[in-house]
Amino acid sequence: FAAEQSSLSLMVPHEQLARAAGLNQMIQGVNMVVAPPLGALLLELFALHGMMAIDVVTALIAIGLVFIIAIPQPPSSTPAHERLSILADLRTGLRYIWHWPGLFLALCLSSLLNFLLNPAFSLLPILVTKHFHGEAFQFATLNTTLGLGFMVGGVLLGVWGGFKRRIYTTVAGVAGMSIGTLLIALAPADSYWMAVAGIAIFGILNPIANGPFMAIMQSVVAPEMQGRFFTVLNTMSQGMAPLGLLLAGPVADAFGVQIWFLIGSIGLLVIGGIFFFTPSVRRLEAHRVQNASATI
Repeated sequence: FAAEQSSLSLMVPHEQLARAAGLNQMIQGVNMVVAPPLGALLLELFALHGMMAIDVVTALIAIGLVFIIAIPQPPSSTPAHERLSILADLRTGLRYIWHWPGLFLALCLSSLLNFLLNPAFSLLPILVTKHFHGEAFQFATLNTTLGLGFMVGGVLLGVWGGFKRRIYTTVAGVAGMSIGTLLIALAPADSYWMAVAGIAIFGILNPIANGPFMAIMQSVVAPEMQGRFFTVLNTMSQGMAPLGLLLAGPVADAFGVQIWFLIGSIGLLVIGGIFFFTPSVRRLEAHRVQNASATI
């Protein structure tokens, strides 16, 4: 993840980063829709050892493409004797983020979003079986709808590119995700399709929120620091998921699965409000403009 995001910012013009992120989100949606049935079909045709061979071959193809494609390398600001030290790189990245209040707050908000949303969507099977009294078909419908939403949202962002101020696109996306999550939270047991509509809205607006946010990070973080920054971002975001599940399980047992979707919806509104009303976060993009003008 860190290598992908940091390399992308060196290969794509800054004004096209949001579109590139949208296309990346669209590919993720395609994977969500196509991979499960294709995997089941291939498993029937080739059995488990054949599937493992396909995994190895596709990995070799991906590695081979990295050797073929020229990826620019930014100059390193780390002394040569520290370049092989993972801990030194981590400390450098943390210091960089800590001394930039707007960037630090954006990182914390992204982690909080994962803390709220990952457990909610991990509880989808229980929501389907216990609340809607559905089965595998209903659960598959929700997952497919989410993947199709990612595809639609990714294409929309890739074509549109978002507002001129990318942070406004992110705020709009987060607000839309809140509406989708709220529909899931409020759907009665006999209104399964209300949850389908909610997850469709969430899926479409997720790339609209996530793509411009990543483009902002790629634009403002110094190229030589992006690998460290995205490593810290991924570590914090993914680390929030198990903590959220640890809390979501007892809460869902006590108050029902939908309560966590309601908490997530309210949390998304709060996060969007902080993005919009906090100057240090709202004006993050200005740093790129200042840096660009300073080097001319």
